[in-house]
Amino acid sequence: MADVHDLNGKSPSSSGDVDQSAQLRQLIRAYDMNHGLTESYWNQTQSLRSSRFYPLLLIVIRVAKILKRRRDARQATRRAQTAAVPSAASSASAPSSSTPPSVRRLLGDIKGALVVALRGHRAADPRHIPATTPYGEWFEMYNTPLPHIQGVIDRRLGLLRSTPTISVVMALYNSDEAYLTAALDSLVAQTYPHFTVIMVDDGSPTDVGRRIAADYAARDERFTLVQREVNGGISAATNDAIAAATGGWIAFMDHDDVLVTNALALMAMAIDHHPAWQIIYSDEDLANEHGALSVPYFKSDFDPLLLLGQNYMAHLVLARRDLVSELGGLRSDYDGAQDWDFVLRATETVGRQGVGHVPFILYHWRSHPQSTRQNADAKPYASSAGHRAVVDALARRGVAARVEPVGVVGWQHVHFELPAPSPRVSIIVPTRDGSLLPTCINSVLERTAYENFEIVIIDNGSTSPETADYLASLPERVRVIRDDSPFNYSALHNRAVPSCQGEILVLLNDDTEVINPDWLREMVSLVMQPGVGIVGAKLLYPTHAIQHAGVVLGFAGVADHVGKLAPADSPGYFGRIALPCEYSAVTAACLAIRTSVWHEVGGLDESFQVAWNDIDLCLRVRAQGWAVAYSPDAQLFHYESLTRGNDFDPVRFGRYTSEVERMRQRWFATMMNDPYYNPNLSVSTGLYELAHPPRVSLAFHGLE
Repeated sequence: MADVHDLNGKSPSSSGDVDQSAQLRQLIRAYDMNHGLTESYWNQTQSLRSSRFYPLLLIVIRVAKILKRRRDARQATRRAQTAAVPSAASSASAPSSSTPPSVRRLLGDIKGALVVALRGHRAADPRHIPATTPYGEWFEMYNTPLPHIQGVIDRRLGLLRSTPTISVVMALYNSDEAYLTAALDSLVAQTYPHFTVIMVDDGSPTDVGRRIAADYAARDERFTLVQREVNGGISAATNDAIAAATGGWIAFMDHDDVLVTNALALMAMAIDHHPAWQIIYSDEDLANEHGALSVPYFKSDFDPLLLLGQNYMAHLVLARRDLVSELGGLRSDYDGAQDWDFVLRATETVGRQGVGHVPFILYHWRSHPQSTRQNADAKPYASSAGHRAVVDALARRGVAARVEPVGVVGWQHVHFELPAPSPRVSIIVPTRDGSLLPTCINSVLERTAYENFEIVIIDNGSTSPETADYLASLPERVRVIRDDSPFNYSALHNRAVPSCQGEILVLLNDDTEVINPDWLREMVSLVMQPGVGIVGAKLLYPTHAIQHAGVVLGFAGVADHVGKLAPADSPGYFGRIALPCEYSAVTAACLAIRTSVWHEVGGLDESFQVAWNDIDLCLRVRAQGWAVAYSPDAQLFHYESLTRGNDFDPVRFGRYTSEVERMRQRWFATMMNDPYYNPNLSVSTGLYELAHPPRVSLAFHGLE
């Protein structure tokens, strides 16, 4: 965002301002005390967790919870026997061929806890991630419904206007007995009864998977086994399952993964509440060989730019059967990334309004040595298939771009090509005797490979002879506009824009310095993509720590920068710093915007004199249907701390707090529901940390 300091120096303050500042300082001291108490509590908690006996204590609590749930479940079953769904009841009562996954997981946790108690934490099996990890505890607390919460979910299912049948399609090949049994058990345990399961054995050389699948098909009429004589690959097998499906929706599931018990129920609610949605995805995490959970991926709502960089939709994905049929199902040429190719084609077809996101962990993706999640070499063809899927998607859309593989994780980095001729860019730099202005301007002139630009310096009343001499020495492509009005960041830009000649405007602080020559090319090529209105840059502190890689709304009451103080080469939360993606806002310390979009929204709001004007601009641009994007390839230093004024000066502090209040009044609902920041992530303790509690719940999932 534009710096919270102004360029106007100190101003006289009234006694009222001083009184207000004193009250605000007292409020800050109260917050500091509260933070100290929170930190003390956290330290005590960490001390408890470091105890050898902490895992055993949690297991005792878990066993007590399990016993209470079973007792409550038996009582609820007796009360509701007459209302039970026959097929679900018969399925649930069928004996399982193995120990339930929850029991196996508990036994594994008990073993790990005993090892820790006897030999210390370092002696624990590194492959075994017990449920006593912070995420395991979090999932147990917020995603395992107590009986009264489950009752709410069940009642909500009874109120659905429609009960869509969901056909789960699953390809089998050399299936592991334990993993396949766990997967099918998780389907039997679904609280939503209106589903079918089509399992296709893809010519497996062993009969383990066929035998298990046939057993479930014999016991539950909702399960069907189809056998292929010849191995055709995962796409061919899945397409056979789709052809045999009868439900209106197709759910894609791997043969070694697990669904949570309310997965299909929450998807059915989403289908009922959002009839325009044609493809829906959920959040996911990993389950290791022992079933222990880790690495939750709390995703953003639909982000087509991020989807070009990674298949973040992945699991669990549901699509309307007629859409799947229209697209011809999966394509064998992309085996290994067939799901990525499918969602790229599907989202192209239905557009933004047809894509939905259910912000809950509904899918446990199995991580084991034979899986790509734990071993990229297990399917070496997957990365190349993903690369081809992205290249082909861009070609279908008529978008000229270069696609570059990223590391070994299968990500793809898209570099868009410039249109011909390249658009003219006006770089606007406000200053008042800025000590770093020469560094900024010289770096733009000397290091920028993009040629078609002009620089417009807004001289807001500079008095230094050194500044005057420097401005007089600049070449013709640099114009200076003198504006001696009182400092108002928004008004200065609004008055300068009419004289700018560029098709693209770049707002640039005078305390920045260009790092890479392609910075402007990358920003312009991205902002010229259809539907994109604004693009932000990756800004670094002089120490090479990240200062800005996008903006998250709601954090600390208004907003905060993504990646702050992370290493420059950090990929961020699941690649959100390393890959181009969308955000709700970016900082105007370096921001590119189409001139037509600037005029469409009326420029900057001059009531935001110093702070939040850029966030407000981004939100107004998004309200008009334009996307706000981030480019990791436009990199500049931002010497914010060297030019920042005293934020606790009474006048500045009072103005800042009034602008905060104005932002909250205008955008409160938006700030509390940032579509690019999952409601299971914190807006108080730290970006991309677990929220306690989440801003969604199983009882009221917020999808309405």
